[in-house]
Amino acid sequence: MMDPNKYSSYIFDCDGVLWKGHRDIPGSFEVLQALKSNGKKLYFLSNNSTKTPEELSQQISSHGYPALPEEIYCSGAAISKYLKRKHPNAKRLYLIGTDQLKAQLAAHGYEILHISNIEQSIITSFEDIERFATGNPVDSVVVGRDMRFDYNMGYMASLYIQNGASLISANGDSGLVLNSGKTIPGCGPLTAFLEIATRTKAEIVGKPSTFILDIIIEENNLEKETTVLIGDSMDSDIKVGKDCNVDTLLVLSGVTSVEDLPRYDFSPNFILPNLASIFN
Repeated sequence: MMDPNKYSSYIFDCDGVLWKGHRDIPGSFEVLQALKSNGKKLYFLSNNSTKTPEELSQQISSHGYPALPEEIYCSGAAISKYLKRKHPNAKRLYLIGTDQLKAQLAAHGYEILHISNIEQSIITSFEDIERFATGNPVDSVVVGRDMRFDYNMGYMASLYIQNGASLISANGDSGLVLNSGKTIPGCGPLTAFLEIATRTKAEIVGKPSTFILDIIIEENNLEKETTVLIGDSMDSDIKVGKDCNVDTLLVLSGVTSVEDLPRYDFSPNFILPNLASIFN
């Protein structure tokens, strides 16, 4: 049984823990308020590459909990930190991602190339795209969620990777769950498309990579022994917690059910039906 008093720092996934789709999960925001009132440090870790920390701060704060942008870590915002640490010489990026992600990267000094900004009359064939990629090199290909994704976008990315650009992915999420319960492809399938085509392994920035969780712990001087990660996904949340030696709480209010657990060779420290049950 989980003792909330054991932990001084709480790291929350958002979708599936605080809300599901566009609907709040009952009691979740009241738990945030109660923990904060008890002197706990709260942080939020999202694989969402389409929103900035400021936007997620506004979304969480609109429910009555005053989350600050510096308490929020998104995979999109973490890409710049990853590039500066792992690829310090990278200056020019080819982006598969939203305008918000483009703006975040540009704000850190990167020159961004997106196929939507290329004059379409000069890339009307595969040969045109290859000629353009050869004449306009980039240092890294960055992949986030992009509703505009099409074959030409992927084709150009694959050429850049084969020309020597590193492949950086915001996260490995397989899909996004709609309010109907159906799933649409996430960043993971777009990344896999390029990995298979180029026989290149992507560098993942968000969950389940440990990079983004390590950043939270490092920047806030957290003690792992008194930190707990709360999420709804075994594949991303619980996996990254285990790999970082941080205790984990799985809530069954999102993508994981009890029936799913036997297929994993690792387990969360605690399991609850939802976040509201934490004080029961």
